[in-house]
Amino acid sequence: MINFLKMFKRETPKERGYIRDYITGAPHEITEGELRRQYIERRLVLELGYPKELIGVDVDVLRDGKSLGRVDLIVFKDLTSKDPINNSYILILVKRGDLKDLSELLLQTSAEYGLLYDGVRYVVLRKFEGDVVEEVSRLPRYGEGFNEFDTPLSKNLLRPTYELSSCINDLCRYLRDVEGLKGRELFKEVVKLVSIKLSDELLEGGEVLAWVSNKEFNDLRRGVDVVGFRDRVSLLMRRARDKFLDIDEDLRINLKSVAEFFRRLHGISILKSSSYVKFESLNNMARDVMSVDRGEVLTPYPVAELIVKVVNPSTNELIIDPACGTGTLINLAVDYVRGKYKLGFDEISKYLRNNILCVDVNPEIAKLAKVYMALYLGQVGNVLVANSLAPFDELESISRKYSIPKDLIPKEGRFDIVITHPPFNIKQRVTDPKILSQYELGRKWSYDRPTSRWVKKSDLLKEQFIEVLFLERCFQLLRNYGRMAIILPEEILASGPLGYVRQWIVENLRVLAVISLPHPTFIAYGFKARAFVLVGQKVPKEELEALVKKSYNILAVSMTKIGYDAFGKVAYKVDKEGNLITDELGNPILDTDIPLIIEKFEEYKKSEGINF
Repeated sequence: MINFLKMFKRETPKERGYIRDYITGAPHEITEGELRRQYIERRLVLELGYPKELIGVDVDVLRDGKSLGRVDLIVFKDLTSKDPINNSYILILVKRGDLKDLSELLLQTSAEYGLLYDGVRYVVLRKFEGDVVEEVSRLPRYGEGFNEFDTPLSKNLLRPTYELSSCINDLCRYLRDVEGLKGRELFKEVVKLVSIKLSDELLEGGEVLAWVSNKEFNDLRRGVDVVGFRDRVSLLMRRARDKFLDIDEDLRINLKSVAEFFRRLHGISILKSSSYVKFESLNNMARDVMSVDRGEVLTPYPVAELIVKVVNPSTNELIIDPACGTGTLINLAVDYVRGKYKLGFDEISKYLRNNILCVDVNPEIAKLAKVYMALYLGQVGNVLVANSLAPFDELESISRKYSIPKDLIPKEGRFDIVITHPPFNIKQRVTDPKILSQYELGRKWSYDRPTSRWVKKSDLLKEQFIEVLFLERCFQLLRNYGRMAIILPEEILASGPLGYVRQWIVENLRVLAVISLPHPTFIAYGFKARAFVLVGQKVPKEELEALVKKSYNILAVSMTKIGYDAFGKVAYKVDKEGNLITDELGNPILDTDIPLIIEKFEEYKKSEGINF
């Protein structure tokens, strides 16, 4: 019986332990402090607009040959000199020092602003006339005066961010320390805050409401009830609930924490940010309610992008993800269709309602899937909370309670495309006889040596891997000539005792491609085993038998670059000088060989006469 692993010659890539400085291009060892510095460097340039030429890295502040201290970053006033005493504008400490050190440096230099960012504190100081140093809400944009800190921002000035993930991580840390939140409670509050920001961007009107002025920020710090700020937050919360939040409760955190979120995202547009940035930004939120022990593993963005491009969805097809998790696969599929066919807002709304179904058994994750939809698409589609492995009559009953359109209710032979990343569940397996009885792979199989074949028995198994049953459920959901792409751990495709699963695959599904994912793919997501993407098409039995008889071709390809390393550090393409290579919209490009694999798959389809 076929062993898919034998199709590949693979090497384990070396893990990288360094990062290139965004300003200088010099390599630095990966540390928490260095990651913080790179985060600030990118924000200074990409969001606040400071030219790289004005930024110094690891600068010793000298007066008369004597060191007054060392700053991790410095922004100079202009290009006339690199003198930190007389030409500095912003001083930044991310690895060393405290507020006292920063204040003293401000008083002994020409710098007007200082930032202390140590992973817990994010404190911005300003030096006023008379050498008075006080905390302010944020750093200025390039060319912005302090008098503009109390002026509302126009939405057309909002910029995309490349560091939303770090901001969300900081917010989670802040809410743990200040509000004492953790786990699901922390998850709920962060979802609310992100939803408020989204509702602001989606509201009509040209003025940003999700912001805090410098005066409001300092009044809140002193415990003053800022009525105007409270009213804005209440309005945005109501709009967020109306649009996509499945909650009735208000924010449980205090307004000071809301202001902290707003000030850190001042001038930032979540919606304008790249899909990858949006995906990465909510990973920590998802991890708070997802369990590796239950096999709940996030789908990495590059893998989702690969799957969507391989199945190539169109506007007239019905698509389901029966284990949607945070909805990354479905969101990218809809976004792909939107771009391919240039669909407007109303057309996407109709497409979401009539063609798309997300299903997940975890109600908290289902809520997050709706937030992800709002992030990616600006609106929310069908999300069903149910066990996709349940009998179809049970799924139909639950679907009606959720007002799922009739044509999207899960049923055998209903969908054109099934894309999914089922739980990688090693510890917990499916034991319910009612569920096992729905599947051929829920029954016992024995190996017949004379015929070298596995033979299905009538007896049910006591337990089965959940991903094995998802494999068959995906097949059941497909109509003839429908296609599927599913992520599977390598045990399913290579383990000897599971040979009957591989036999079932080749006897029921036209296997189009088996794509080996790089070893680091899931390490950063809590799962160390290798995995594959299995791509297949459901064809009539007679047609499949004819294809098997003539030993049809299967594309086997190994990915070597996924877009990040085993540390989870994103790998962007850079030029010889270490500068980011960006696309036509200015977004950095992931260092991945996905485009090459898509090209190979298109060549394969053409050579095999496959049309989709």
